[in-house]
Amino acid sequence: MLLGTSVKDPDAADVLDTLALAAANLFQGRGVVAFETMLREAGGDASETPGFGEIAVFSGDRLIIFQRTREYPEHVVCYICSNSANVGLALTKSHLSLGPVAAAV
Repeated sequence: MLLGTSVKDPDAADVLDTLALAAANLFQGRGVVAFETMLREAGGDASETPGFGEIAVFSGDRLIIFQRTREYPEHVVCYICSNSANVGLALTKSHLSLGPVAAAV
């Protein structure tokens, strides 16, 4: 379910349902779940919270960052920016804004 959006382009709102579905498949799809299970069994994931906490995807002219909050691991926050953005800075700013986003939920 899509809880909220902030877009500059009104036409972009049409693709947000597809984005929500993509996020669900990224974090809960069979391949990812199988990979996470394999990592846990190999001892590579000591976290008690199941699943990946963050996924960064380069797609065409965009950098898309999906992140889970520790407080609400069933929620995924998505940040979309141009692929020309500084990746380290985009990750840092998304991490910094994750706390206030979780607090607002």
